[in-house]
Amino acid sequence: ARKAAQSTSAALGFRICGMQCYDRMSGEVQRYDKYWGQQVGVDAMSKSLAMFFADGHEGPLSGVCGDLVEEVVRKLQLLEATLRQLPGMRFWGSSLLIFFDAALAEEGHTEAFLRSVQLKMIDFANFENVGGELSDEEYLCGVRNLQIFLRGLLEGWASDSSIETKLSAPPCPKLQDLEQQHAFEALQRSRRAPLAASA
Repeated sequence: ARKAAQSTSAALGFRICGMQCYDRMSGEVQRYDKYWGQQVGVDAMSKSLAMFFADGHEGPLSGVCGDLVEEVVRKLQLLEATLRQLPGMRFWGSSLLIFFDAALAEEGHTEAFLRSVQLKMIDFANFENVGGELSDEEYLCGVRNLQIFLRGLLEGWASDSSIETKLSAPPCPKLQDLEQQHAFEALQRSRRAPLAASA
């Protein structure tokens, strides 16, 4: 919770954990690490996402950049639908990895470029099944808000201050803390339970 409060995780449900993007001006790949990502605030999120998806152009997006963002939004919508069907599952500390082969776009192979777009959930070390009927609202909040920022890039209002009125509020941190505490206690109980002898 402390780390989340020091980044956009607490406000948006997600933060940028780092990225690599091609800079057309220099012709080089620029690398940004997790420490840079922790410094990206809500007010700079659109600009930071534009660096990754649209060579810094904050929209409205068209052409291959617009197609790229549309494809990522489509994949985020599929992920959101899947997460809603997984009550009790908590993906604490996991990440979304978004990648694509920008060289294909540079070479004019738009269809191959769009096929190269991938969105993967990674880092499941802290996954827990806490039971109950609720989906992972914390994770869903991040997925929804990322879609809103990307829609803003597509339509040209991402840097507008009104974007904050469109964002989903994260769930109550006390609920998340309680779920984590219950998961920790269940883990401790399972470690203390005697093993059944096998026949």
